[in-house]
This record gives sequence, structure tokens and C-alpha cells, in this order.
Amino acid sequence: MLQEITVKNLALIEEIHLDFSPSFNVLTGETGAGKSIIIDSLGLALGGRFSAEMIRSGAETAIVDAAFLIGNRPELQEYLAGIGIQVGPDNMLIIQREISNTGKNRCRVNGQLVTVLSLTKIGEFLIDIHGQHEHQSLLFSEKQLELLDQYAGATCMRLHKETAQVFKEWQTLDNEFHTLQQNEADLARKVELLKFQINEIDQAQLVIGEDEDLLKERAVLSASERLYQAATESYKALYDNSNGNAAVELLGTAERTLAQVAVVDPRLESILETLREAACQAEEVSRELRSYQEQIQFDPARLAEIDARLDELTRLKRKYGTNSIGEILLLAERSQQELSGIAHREERSAELEGELAKFKSRLAEMAEALSQERQMAAEKLEQAIMAQLNDLNMAQTRFKINLTQIETSSG
Repeated sequence: MLQEITVKNLALIEEIHLDFSPSFNVLTGETGAGKSIIIDSLGLALGGRFSAEMIRSGAETAIVDAAFLIGNRPELQEYLAGIGIQVGPDNMLIIQREISNTGKNRCRVNGQLVTVLSLTKIGEFLIDIHGQHEHQSLLFSEKQLELLDQYAGATCMRLHKETAQVFKEWQTLDNEFHTLQQNEADLARKVELLKFQINEIDQAQLVIGEDEDLLKERAVLSASERLYQAATESYKALYDNSNGNAAVELLGTAERTLAQVAVVDPRLESILETLREAACQAEEVSRELRSYQEQIQFDPARLAEIDARLDELTRLKRKYGTNSIGEILLLAERSQQELSGIAHREERSAELEGELAKFKSRLAEMAEALSQERQMAAEKLEQAIMAQLNDLNMAQTRFKINLTQIETSSG
């Protein structure tokens, strides 16, 4: 159910917000007051077409926000889950569409970007706009079947869901079967490509995370001269200074001088203790800097080796369309699985053929049961509608539901 709608910079509307009650709502007003714009805004929010002329004069973008309480709608919730849309415990669905005068538009559902096609599909679940010249959802056979199944009741709905699931499983197996049946020339080319990819990735001896480690090592090696110079100057300033003004030496002088007078004034004891700690820390830092100096490598050969390895990793990432070594390794694993599948295709083809025959038989039984449920519901619905037409003094009108079974190309 539509809870509220906000429209900004659309046609004549600068900004408007409407809250709807749970019962019947009516929009009234004079011609040109904007009633149709509200309806058009709702259609826009649910994937309708737009043009830049719809944007209010002087504005760059127009925005429509619509909030729906979806309640218990299993099919809608299943579709939303399929495209990664999360619905909270409040069962609220917040739809936003922003259009610009450049022709671009952004669609969001519960804050997540979606395509206009997804928005249109969601709209089919949420609302039906009836107008003098509107194409209504009742014109589509899919919608007619959906309504008939709902009228038929829980048994029909369950059969529909179970049949659709079995058909989906059958399609997956059927696609795999036909892939295995492709001609030998295509298979040979596929095998060569898979072997090449597997061999190339294996020879590269990739390790997850090595690109990051190499970049860090390269940064250190590239800056080794600057690092060595900084460590040397810092060491000299702290400890090894021929001018006699190294920090450790100066701290030692200060400590000895202060120790001579600390016995006179006890207040100097805490200062003297701090000075001794500073001297100790300066010596410790000096030793660490000395050790760091000795570990710094001036290794142009290693730097060239790292650059070559990084170039190889970059080439592989670019070739296989990813920025992750893990994804390349996963591709190799999948290629190996596909290669094994092709190698055993005859065995797998025979296995699939048997499974498909079982699925086909099962589908036929389920489809027949579903058709019978629909046929009984159709006859019941025909009678109910004819009774309504008779009450409207339209006794000569005939309402008929025709159900036709259509055989697929695969039988």
C-alpha cells in the first residue's frame, strides 16, 4: 500500500509531500491543479518513461520519493531478495528516482541503486494505474494467470511455486546438457583455451597477497638511500658526533652536573631521574638506529626483480579482468573443473539425459495437476463474474476464460 509520496521539481511542482490513509483516498482539484502530475510522478517512481521536459523550469534535477508498506507479499519479497534488496521488519519499501536535464537518472530501492528495469518489475507488484489510455496489467497473460492462481487458492499457489522450482532445476540441467552437446570443433577450441589459461596461471605461481607485499618492499628499496641517510644523520645527532655535542653525550653531561647538586636540594631528585631515563632512551634509540642502518639494502637487482614480478601480476590481472590474485586463482580452479567436465562429457551427458527424462515426467504430472486446478478455478470465476454482470443488468454479456497449454520447443 502506498504510504506517502514526495515530489520535487517536476513539471509545475516545486515540492509537495502527500501522506495517504489506509482507506480510500481521493485527489480533487480544478483542471491544471496538478492531479495528473501526482499520478505521473508515481508512474515515474515505478519505472515509467521520462524526458528532460518533465523537469521544472530552472531546475537541473527532479526527484520522486515513494514509500510503500508491502505486507506479506512472498513473490515480491523473493524478487527483492534476488536483486539484493533488504526489507526491514517494518516491511517498508522506499523508492527514489532522480532524473536530470542531461537525460541521466538514478533509481534506488531502500537506498540501493537498481536499474530502471528492476524498478519497473517492482512496480508491477505494487500498483496498477488505470487511465483512459493506459496499458493495464490485466492485458498481460502472465498477470491474468497470477490473478487466476490467487483466486484458485492455496493449493494452486503451492502447485505453481513447486512447478516453477522444478522447471528451474530442469532448465539448469538442460542448459548443461546442450553445452556438452556442442560440436567437436568448438569443444576442441574450448579445451585448448582452458589448458592455456590453467598452464599460464600455474606457471605464474601466484600467492594471495604477494602484490601488496611486493609493493611495500619496493617502496622501501626505492627509498633505501634516503632511509639510510636519515638513519645515519639521526644516529650521529644522538650518539656519534665528532663535535662533542651528540644528544647522548650532552644528556650524560647534564646528568653528572645535576647529580652533584641534587644532594643539596631534594626537589632535583625527580628531575634527575627523568634525565637519566631520557639518557637511557637516547642510547636505546641509538642502538636501534644502528641496527636499522645495517639492515637497509641497496639492491638494484632485487628492485628490478620486484618490478618484473609486479608487471607480470598486472598483466595477468588485466588479461583476466580482475584486480585480485584470488580471483585469478579461482578462475584457474573453475577452468580445471570445466576441463574435467568436458573430458567426462559422454558419461555426464548420459547421466543428464536420464535426469532430464525423470524431470520431464515429473514436470508433466505437476503441470497437468496445475492445469486442472486452474481450469476448475476458471469455471468458478466465470460463474461468479457472470452473476455480477447479471446484477448489473448485463445478462447478455458473456465472460469466458480460455486456458491453452503451450508445448515448449524442448517438449
